[in-house]
Amino acid sequence: MQDPYIGGLRAIAPPNHNTYFHLRNWIATCFGKPGSCGRFRNRLIELNQTRPVIRKAISLGTSCRLGRTLARLLLIVALAFVGTLGRPPSSFAHAPPPIDLGIQNIPQSTPMWCWAAAAQQVIASINGSEGTPPQCAMVAIANNERPEVCCLHPRECLKGGSLRQIQKLIAYYGGHSSAIAQPTDPITLYKALKTGHAIIMQLKPSRSRVTNHAVVIRGMEWVSTPAGLQPVLYVNDPMAYLSQSIPFEDLADAWQQAIVVY
Repeated sequence: MQDPYIGGLRAIAPPNHNTYFHLRNWIATCFGKPGSCGRFRNRLIELNQTRPVIRKAISLGTSCRLGRTLARLLLIVALAFVGTLGRPPSSFAHAPPPIDLGIQNIPQSTPMWCWAAAAQQVIASINGSEGTPPQCAMVAIANNERPEVCCLHPRECLKGGSLRQIQKLIAYYGGHSSAIAQPTDPITLYKALKTGHAIIMQLKPSRSRVTNHAVVIRGMEWVSTPAGLQPVLYVNDPMAYLSQSIPFEDLADAWQQAIVVY
């Protein structure tokens, strides 16, 4: 199976490093919302690729058939076993050097054009600002229209875009190929950024957003904490003017898909 993050082949699928973050976040959720445990049981088991005994603990702990105290204890035990999956391997004696691709954060021109802004950021990092068209022109091209259609009448082009349209724009204006990828672990993400691959991350709707949102991952670092090294992403959010440092675990649940730019 080809791995779009590194462009190679995976002989053996690695453990899913998001398991740690999902377990930790869902322990509270499972017991805070009646009837929610069943929704998470299969997802947790699917995410976890460790020993069968841990999968059994997850299954029992989220079944809602046990007492609350015992069920929580089982989940905590499972969390303890897979907790190291969300962190760098033990061979990292020290934090790896931070990576910053230097991609400028360009705000979106309208409330619906985060996807065009994300494409514009990547294209500007390739061509420079002078060789990068405005977002209105890119929205038009992505929808098979002439640039003036959306630049002269932007209200008629207030629409969301897809990952395929972002890829089309990066190839058309930037001359770079790309691939759509599923969410991965922080170590794989770090390796992709280290090789110079920009990542456009698609986030699912939240309480503050009614639609999907696109952000650019421009870099990453590992921060030392009492719990060990924790991954922190450098995020270009088109809804903001400055880049932000956001812990990987804060985006893990919202992450739907990604574009890896080669």
